[in-house]
Amino acid sequence: MLWTLLLLPWLAAAGWAQDGESLDSKDYVKVDILLSQEKVRPGDAFTIAVEIDIRPGYHLYGPVKDALTEFPTSLRPEAVKGLTFGEPRFPAPIEKIYEMLGGKLRLYEGKVTIFLPAQATDDLTPGTAATAILLTFQACTEDACRVPSVDLRYPFAIPVAPKGTPVTSTHAELFATAASATTAGSALAETLMNEGLLVALVSLFLGGLLSSLSPCVYPMIPITISFFLAQAGASRARTVLMALIYVLGITITYTSLGVAAALSGSVFGDLLGDPFVVTTIAVVLALLGLSMFGLYEFRLPSFITGGLSSAKQGFVGALVMGLLLGIVAAPCLGPILIGVLAYIGTTKDPYAGSLFMFVYALGLGLPFFVLALAPGVFPRSGRWMTVVKIVFGVVIFAVALNFLTAVFSMTIVSLLLGILSIVFAIYLFRLLKAEGLGRSARAVVGALAALSLAGGLFFSAGLAIGDEVGRPIPAKALASVLRITEKVTKVEEIERLLERAKGAKRPVVIDFGASWCAPCKEIEFGLLRRPDVAKELERFVVIMADVTERGGEAQKLMNGRYAIGGVPAIAFHNSDGTMHSVLNADFEKRLLDVLKSIQ
Repeated sequence: MLWTLLLLPWLAAAGWAQDGESLDSKDYVKVDILLSQEKVRPGDAFTIAVEIDIRPGYHLYGPVKDALTEFPTSLRPEAVKGLTFGEPRFPAPIEKIYEMLGGKLRLYEGKVTIFLPAQATDDLTPGTAATAILLTFQACTEDACRVPSVDLRYPFAIPVAPKGTPVTSTHAELFATAASATTAGSALAETLMNEGLLVALVSLFLGGLLSSLSPCVYPMIPITISFFLAQAGASRARTVLMALIYVLGITITYTSLGVAAALSGSVFGDLLGDPFVVTTIAVVLALLGLSMFGLYEFRLPSFITGGLSSAKQGFVGALVMGLLLGIVAAPCLGPILIGVLAYIGTTKDPYAGSLFMFVYALGLGLPFFVLALAPGVFPRSGRWMTVVKIVFGVVIFAVALNFLTAVFSMTIVSLLLGILSIVFAIYLFRLLKAEGLGRSARAVVGALAALSLAGGLFFSAGLAIGDEVGRPIPAKALASVLRITEKVTKVEEIERLLERAKGAKRPVVIDFGASWCAPCKEIEFGLLRRPDVAKELERFVVIMADVTERGGEAQKLMNGRYAIGGVPAIAFHNSDGTMHSVLNADFEKRLLDVLKSIQ
């Protein structure tokens, strides 16, 4: 499970299909640009078709970025005076299931056509309007992918005729298929292609309902009860209407968050890609998780509870209560809320963002709606709340660890998982001493405690390091394992390490990898930690060259001195500092033989 979680953020991989293959980015696709009419007149609405012929044996990723697609296919036109453009419309990609990654990939193969709506303004000058299509994609085989191609420029000219000039349509059969294409930013269309809109909305509603069970939300229940008890004497119809307005306040808060996340687009995604931000989120989640296990009690500040309890009566008061409760609850709903907002941010669709968060807020608000109509329906806090807290604590810590896999190596995450499992086992063993615990419950808790302790010892001992969870590694190689998780990005760092290795008369392995490269992770955390390989590496200086940054120093060194076009790739130096060879294919079969051949 943890190996699957590790791979999820890094589906898109970079590499070459075969040794020695040397292709320019534009060699992976052939692009033809067509117009829906022979000429364009001022005021005309027309469509541009971008036909992409993908190199045989390769595929491109679909148009939507998600947990399994780091570099989706996208295009945008260059701005030109007298023309405006709409959102590109993409055909539905094909789906392939990748069990190792735990999900579906949506891909393009063969020939695909993307349609771009355009409008000529009334001041468009007759003649020729020169512009270009900027195309971003990642070309992949079944086993590896090329370094992402960003904003490749394909220029074309649009013939412009004077207003009133007769024009004829062109490529009618091709443009007739434009109606079936959808915009990449439409989360609704993407959801329909995945599981169906109804399934997505029901899942969001249930997610909101689950969020309402969070113990962080529980302190708000007496506030709600006191507010609606203060409305004594109101008719049933008025009470129902006030309860609906109360829930409306909650939905306004979260719908606004959805719109903001969608409009932020890549800004939101970039923040979640920042190691500092991701680590901060994980720490906050961990602190919330600790409160679930009774280390401290979460309480709303007295000025908030006092202000809410004395809120104005009537419809305005109900709306204000809902708005404020939505704001107060937001920080406590991290595990589900963060995931929903992150997905909305990738879609850049405010309509989808508002709909998704509205449905989520309805699920969150349903218990409060029931509570407003029947204040006595909720049970008092008791043993059931302890169970809920434990469940939420485990879920929150799991989400925190999942965030950390995007920042830290598998070694560190495995170690943290081991420590947390041991701490959880201690907590469960202490829970066994609690009074009022039945025989069956005691047996279940005891079994979970023993299992958690065994898992904790397993992971913290480093047994999870390898190409399979549970595959042990020799103790002598452990120092090498920990050393090779360190990464360098600067050429001067690599040069310094090469000089030190030469002075010590030790051969060198330079493993070029990237954070978005799944095969790189398989090599780093699997192949290089395989017992026979790890043992051979003990006599090498191992340098992990991080080429995640496009155009960065490490990538330039890789492309220049080593003539490597993509990752994964491994360069080898002899003990005298001379270059030995480069390996960029058949790693499993050839790596050990190459290592043994180097003196």
